[in-house]
Amino acid sequence: GLVMETMLVLEHMRRDPAVRAVVWTGTGTKAFCSGAAMGGDQSYGVDQDVVKAYDKRGLVNDDIACTKLTKAFWDFPKPMIMAINGLAVGGGANMALANYGDVVFCSTNSKFMYPFARLGLTPELGSSQLIPFVVGMSKGKEMMFGADWFSAEEAVNWRLASAVCAPEELLPKAMAFAIKAAAVHPETARLIKKVMNSTLREKLDEVMKRENAVIMEAIDKSGSFLKGRSKM
Repeated sequence: GLVMETMLVLEHMRRDPAVRAVVWTGTGTKAFCSGAAMGGDQSYGVDQDVVKAYDKRGLVNDDIACTKLTKAFWDFPKPMIMAINGLAVGGGANMALANYGDVVFCSTNSKFMYPFARLGLTPELGSSQLIPFVVGMSKGKEMMFGADWFSAEEAVNWRLASAVCAPEELLPKAMAFAIKAAAVHPETARLIKKVMNSTLREKLDEVMKRENAVIMEAIDKSGSFLKGRSKM
């Protein structure tokens, strides 16, 4: 449900000329995103006719590494500010930190973890490329093998986020920056993103194809509880 609804929200914001910048955050202060739903109710509040129409246009995610979702965020033409207001785990940590947003602000109660190794999985959402590019190969592998929590301050120190602030200051700070970003000419904003993302974006299709293949291999070889589930 999360991925489908996110794809539709992104497409709506992309089309709407009144949207000049976006602040992406979670509800409340406990969590930004806990990652993929591994159980429970997988339904979503989107009409099936809408889903079918979006599927025909290639806007419905259909693989475990979330290729279409990842490319939709990377190719979103407007400034996106991530306001991280709690825990972000796995794919949720990637949404927070792995270039889904252009600028990342975190509250002091934010914390992050990549639990993939514990689950018999490997990096996804383009993080196999982005994380070592930003933090270095050694730190990136430490994050993935260790599956330990890390703080907002560490995310900033590792250049995955821009700033940390008190929880009550997070949304005002994000909104203030969004107003500044929204004042940029839309085409200028789009082209800034395009040229700054280009080095990694040019490799993203290959990266996503490899991530999908390696995740499926990891599930098969490790006996992960996801065996038999090839879509998220």
